[in-house]
Amino acid sequence: VPDVVAYTALLQALRKGKQWQLMEHVIRTMRRVGTMPNARTHVVILEAFLDQNHWNRALSYFYQLLDSGESQLPTHAYVALIRGLGKANKISEAEEVFIRATTATSSGGVAGPDDDSSSSSISPHHSLHVFSAMLSAYKLCREPEKALDLLTEMQANNMFFRTLECNLVLSALAKARMIDQAWQLFSKMRSECTKRAAARAAAVGGGGGGGDDDPRDPFFFSTSSNDPGSSGSSSPPADAISFEIVQQMYGRQGDIDKVESLYVEMTMLGYPYSSYTLCARMKARVAKGDFNAVMVLFRDALKRKREESSNGGLPPSPPPPSSSSSLLSVHVFNLALLAMLRLEKYDAALGIIEEMKRERIRPNLHTKELLEYLSQAGSNEVNQELSRMQAFSAAAAAAGLVLWQWLI
Repeated sequence: VPDVVAYTALLQALRKGKQWQLMEHVIRTMRRVGTMPNARTHVVILEAFLDQNHWNRALSYFYQLLDSGESQLPTHAYVALIRGLGKANKISEAEEVFIRATTATSSGGVAGPDDDSSSSSISPHHSLHVFSAMLSAYKLCREPEKALDLLTEMQANNMFFRTLECNLVLSALAKARMIDQAWQLFSKMRSECTKRAAARAAAVGGGGGGGDDDPRDPFFFSTSSNDPGSSGSSSPPADAISFEIVQQMYGRQGDIDKVESLYVEMTMLGYPYSSYTLCARMKARVAKGDFNAVMVLFRDALKRKREESSNGGLPPSPPPPSSSSSLLSVHVFNLALLAMLRLEKYDAALGIIEEMKRERIRPNLHTKELLEYLSQAGSNEVNQELSRMQAFSAAAAAAGLVLWQWLI
C-alpha cells in the first residue's frame, strides 16, 4: 500500500504536469484508504490552487488547516501563498497571511522548509523567507512605501537579511520612480560594497588571499550580506543586480552621466556587462533622442559577439568580463529597431530583424508592435521584403523550424 510520501510525490508530479483532475482523484483515494496527508502534501495542494489562480480556495484551505490544528505548516507554505497572492495583486490577503506567519514564527508554530515534524522553533533563515516573500509581494503590487517600511523594521529589529531583500525594495522604489529613496538605499549598499572590495584587495595585496579570493570576482559580492552575528550593523553590499536596477531607473530618466558612471564603477568592481546594463545605456540615449548613439552601442555588442565567436567562445578583451551572447537580448534588439524606425532607416530595420533571426532571439509583444509600425511606415520595397520574409517563415514553420514561426 503506498504511504503518504509516495502519494505526495505523485501529487507533485501531477501538479507539475497540470493534471488537476487526476490530482483530485488521488486526494479522494487518499481519504478513502485512510492515508493522512503530511505538511508537504498540504503544500503541494496549496501550490496547485495557486497554479490555477484559485486564490479563494487556496486561502480557504490554508485557514482551514490553521484552525483545525491538524498539521503544522512549513515555512514554504506561507511563502508560496504570500507570493501567489502578490502576483494576483491581493495585497491585503497577503498581509493577513504574513501576520499569521510571523505570529506563528514568534511562538514557534512554523516548521522549517523541509520539516514535517512538530519542531517548536524556527531559525532566522526560515523566518527570513517569509519576510522576503512579503517584500516581493509589495514589489509586485507596487507598494514601495510599505516595502521600504518593512525593510526598515527588519533592520531596526536587528534581523538577518541579505542583498536579495534590499534589491526587492530597490526595484519597487525604482519602478515607482521614487528616485531619491532608491538612490539613498543604493548608496548605503554601494558604500558597503566598496568597503568590502577595498578590504579584500588589501588582503590579497598583503598575501592574505589570491586565486579564488580575487576582489574582482563578481560572485564575492552577489552571495553575501551582513551575517547573523552582526545583523543591523551595516547594509548588505550592492551586487550586480543592484547596479542594474539603478541603471535602468536612470536610463528611463535619460540621465546618461549617471548611467555611464555606474557602468564604469561596475567594470572596476568586476561585475559582468549584462543585457540589463546595455539596455540602460541604450534607454538613456533613446530618452535623449540620440538614436545614432543607440546604434553605436548596438553595433559594439554585435562586434563583441563576433569577436567571441572567432575566439572560440571566449569573451573578448579588454573588460568588462562577460559573455557577449548574453548582451543580445530581445530588449536590446527592440531598442535598436526603435532607433532605426525613429531615424526612418527602414532597410536597416530589416537588417536588425535578420540579425535577430541569426541570433535565434525570440520576439516579444513589443517586437511585433514595432514590426507593425515598420509595415505601415515602410516603402513598397520594405513591405515586399517583409512579405518575402513572412512567406519564408511560413515555409520554414511548415518544415518544422519552429524558431521562424514568430515572423508569420
